[in-house]
Amino acid sequence: MNIFLKAVFKTFSAILLVGITAWSTFGQKPGESHSLLKYLPVNQNSDYIIANLLLSADVNTQEVNADLKLINTGSKIIEITGITIYADGGLQTFPIKGNIKQVSLKPGQDIMLSSSFKPVNDIKVFQLTGKQGPIKAKYKVSVFYRQQGNNKAFSVDMIAQLPPDIFKSYISKHPGSFIGYAFNTASAFDQQERKYLETLKLTKTPFVFIAPHELALTGLNIWMTSYCENDTLYADLLIVNHDDFAINLMANTINIGEKNNGPSDLTKKVVIEKVIGSHKETGRIDKGDKILIHFKKYFKNPDGPIFLQIKNAFLIGGSKPLFIDDIGLLKTQLK
Repeated sequence: MNIFLKAVFKTFSAILLVGITAWSTFGQKPGESHSLLKYLPVNQNSDYIIANLLLSADVNTQEVNADLKLINTGSKIIEITGITIYADGGLQTFPIKGNIKQVSLKPGQDIMLSSSFKPVNDIKVFQLTGKQGPIKAKYKVSVFYRQQGNNKAFSVDMIAQLPPDIFKSYISKHPGSFIGYAFNTASAFDQQERKYLETLKLTKTPFVFIAPHELALTGLNIWMTSYCENDTLYADLLIVNHDDFAINLMANTINIGEKNNGPSDLTKKVVIEKVIGSHKETGRIDKGDKILIHFKKYFKNPDGPIFLQIKNAFLIGGSKPLFIDDIGLLKTQLK
């Protein structure tokens, strides 16, 4: 590193260290959101970059914001190719705002970047409920880059941590307990459905697969997320049709509840969103169509047998049910 760059880095580091106390203090500045969690500043050197990070998380929006200063310490132009965030137990996540397609830095040049993330903090919570999971005490922010004329990929990884007292206060107010429902993989549903599909003769070899959060048969795939909150059940069903035949969707017959809790349940609300489709009609699912069903109902979260009632929701050939029966659900609680 040349003398000029050393001087720049020392000056910037000194300024940053002076601001650490103000940045990491739990008390808020006038007009600043009281839901903001501030992580300790990070300084990190890599092969050709000096990186400085200020990270904050908004409790209300679950967004994590990364303010970065990057300095090119090499002798060649550097191209910034991407930024990600990751927490143990979660997924590597790209920004929802401020993603970097390509930013170039000349030798000795610095740049300020700001990116916002909605990180998947807990993959188990995400699979069950579709929610991110509680904000984490520690995140790894990675900046990826290349030197001009060099195809080798480099990265600088920064570990940002919340002060222990701030994280303890956050967890005490947001314990992060989640209750939802998953498909019962131990039932005989797949065997019964496979025999039923043989009678429909839709394909030469009927296919049925069931996992805790996914149901697949012939060319139809259904992914479910759900969670209970304040005596209300929320569920999303993502439906994709890969098969050659069209399916008629009778969404008003879909319900979640006990066997005798029929489709006429007045407490439920079903909203259909066609994500991808050849036409706007939501009651028909052609090959390649993708439908998202948002489900909501009053629910006291019983411990008895619960079912996703879909027997009469998916019809082929105009009136023939695709499913022989409703599918059982299992109550799942994550802490």
